[in-house]
Amino acid sequence: MTDTPKPSPKITVVHSNKKALFDFDVLESLEAGIKLTGAEVKSVRDGGANLKGSYVVVASGHPVISGMRIAPYGHAANLKHAFDPVREREIFLKRKDIDRLMGKVKEKGVTLIATEVYLKGTLVKIKVALARGHKAHDKKQVLRERDLDRDAARSISERG
Repeated sequence: MTDTPKPSPKITVVHSNKKALFDFDVLESLEAGIKLTGAEVKSVRDGGANLKGSYVVVASGHPVISGMRIAPYGHAANLKHAFDPVREREIFLKRKDIDRLMGKVKEKGVTLIATEVYLKGTLVKIKVALARGHKAHDKKQVLRERDLDRDAARSISERG
């Protein structure tokens, strides 16, 4: 008997936090699970997740994401499934990773942010990143480079 490798589960990105990627320089990132209710999972599958303004803190030894918005699921059968869209949700990381990240977060200017919510097979996962904030002049330089690249692409397309 030969062991055939299992196919990797399909990954579908539900929401990407582009603003955070502009405001922060990502030093490293980790995949984490997230604790959700049934109606929240259905809402995430429908694209109802939003990470704008979200961040990760460690409260009483457990990492928690704050500021993540999950829209109420419209097809819930009864009102028992109603929930607070911006409540704090527990995320699942290994203890070794939590301790290592918290040691790095104590440095000045380093924080934990959520950059993506995605479906990995049937599971909802979140990408947690250790990030350092950009300075204002760094952001201006990025915008300037984007404009130059856009102008160059425009002039090439006009010629060809």
